[in-house]
Amino acid sequence: MLSICLLVFGIGTFAFLTLRREQMQLINSARESSELLLDTIERSLYNSMRHGNTEDVKVILEMVGQSENLVGVRIFHPHGVILKSSQGGEVGRVVDEHDFKLFLDNKREGVFTLEGHGEVLGMVKPIYNNRQCNL
Repeated sequence: MLSICLLVFGIGTFAFLTLRREQMQLINSARESSELLLDTIERSLYNSMRHGNTEDVKVILEMVGQSENLVGVRIFHPHGVILKSSQGGEVGRVVDEHDFKLFLDNKREGVFTLEGHGEVLGMVKPIYNNRQCNL
């Protein structure tokens, strides 16, 4: 009986550790893809803002936001008000509490549960405004 309990405990522990490792690998893969996407978006937005093309900024966000793998892409003021978004209805509203907390805590990413989407990887990348930029 004791050997069966030890065997079940060992298999359960191994399964738990394996699942945990797989979850971390998935998160790391999503993080790498998201960082690449964020860098690309940032460069595109910077170029459009530098030339004062705010309509291009809106179009870029909307195009990127059409991906089924993204919940949303938004630019928000340090006070939390959404200035531009891939979902037009969000503009002028307050950014999601999870994203804002990441920003306030100077964290780049966090995993949290979002209603209707399950667990999501939230990433925040500050874009600093230059004199040349117009948003």
